[in-house]
Amino acid sequence: MPSLKLRLAGLEDTQRLGRCLADAVSERNPGVILLHGDLGAGKSALAGALARSLPGGETAEPSSPSFTLCNIYCTVPPIHHFDLYRLPCGSYFESLEESIADAAVLTLVEWPENLAKGACPEDGISLRLARLAGLAGSVGPDLSDEARVAEISAIGPEGGAFLRRLVAERLFSFNRG
Repeated sequence: MPSLKLRLAGLEDTQRLGRCLADAVSERNPGVILLHGDLGAGKSALAGALARSLPGGETAEPSSPSFTLCNIYCTVPPIHHFDLYRLPCGSYFESLEESIADAAVLTLVEWPENLAKGACPEDGISLRLARLAGLAGSVGPDLSDEARVAEISAIGPEGGAFLRRLVAERLFSFNRG
């Protein structure tokens, strides 16, 4: 499946990536975006920028759903934002399964590694954020401690089509690593 890596200089670039994703989602909803990364990697910041940038996002109040497990934003398409950090590995979550099955919804999943085997979607996008400061020899003089790398991978044919369009039309201004 297609994939790419982007260098993000800090929070502003992470939010810019969220806005680019929102533009692409407005044209073609990938259905699911799995958000991987350690605590503080920027998953919720990216999800918030994405939600605020979709139609209806001006009234959204994105926040991390760590304690509520799911926040719903009345955007177009509607976003169901799940955070599975507090669930044990191998968890089954019925409302998440229903959200993934609903083609009209964009489902964002933080900590998807806690899903039960077989519960991951067959189509969508996987996006991994990692701090560059934690990667040996990776922070250059032009990057701050807030620098990140984003690795975006397609899941299935629809995810592949979404990622190819995202790369071709929206991500030309990012530093690809």
